[in-house]
Amino acid sequence: MVERIEPKGKYGKAYGYALVDDIPDDEYLKCYYPDYKPGEIVEIPCGGWVLVDVPGVSMSEVFPMHQPDEILPFCKYKDKTIQEIYETDPACIFG
Repeated sequence: MVERIEPKGKYGKAYGYALVDDIPDDEYLKCYYPDYKPGEIVEIPCGGWVLVDVPGVSMSEVFPMHQPDEILPFCKYKDKTIQEIYETDPACIFG
């Protein structure tokens, strides 16, 4: 659970606590990350964390709604609009 985010480097630093089945539990972090400090969210490979909530911050701020005419500046669809991607590869948009 992210409690606060502070600017640091390119992405910032997150603070909060780990949840296992919706219960705070940091035993995994203590075991596998010897430099772990309680309250500090450990930087681990993509997919290791799920952002559930940032108290005091609107999730639409964190994940703004994308518009069909928005152009992607990255990935194999670089310079394509979301509408173009949907028309050529709808599975990419909807999984």
